[in-house]
Amino acid sequence: DIHRHPELAFHVGFFPETFTGLEDRKFRFVHIDMDLAEPITKALEVFWPRMVDGGMILVHDYKSLRYPMAAEAVDGFFNAKGITVWPLSDRLGTALVIKQPGMPV
Repeated sequence: DIHRHPELAFHVGFFPETFTGLEDRKFRFVHIDMDLAEPITKALEVFWPRMVDGGMILVHDYKSLRYPMAAEAVDGFFNAKGITVWPLSDRLGTALVIKQPGMPV
């Protein structure tokens, strides 16, 4: 129930247009569930440089057989930076990346 959590803000629409006005924010937790390579890559480009140290990004469907482009986008983005992606052992193979001090943006 959104009324029980006034600190939450929902930005409904298409990303990255819904990000307008949030460019100066920092993030501790981001959950990306976009299925396709291009929006996943765009989300990583937008959020990764804005993550605080210790912040976490989860990407849904990372190891899904239905959406193999999710892993391609995540691996392509983080491999280029020399950053390890941790696949979780959930049903759809969610990816986890935790930003450590000194990691490349």
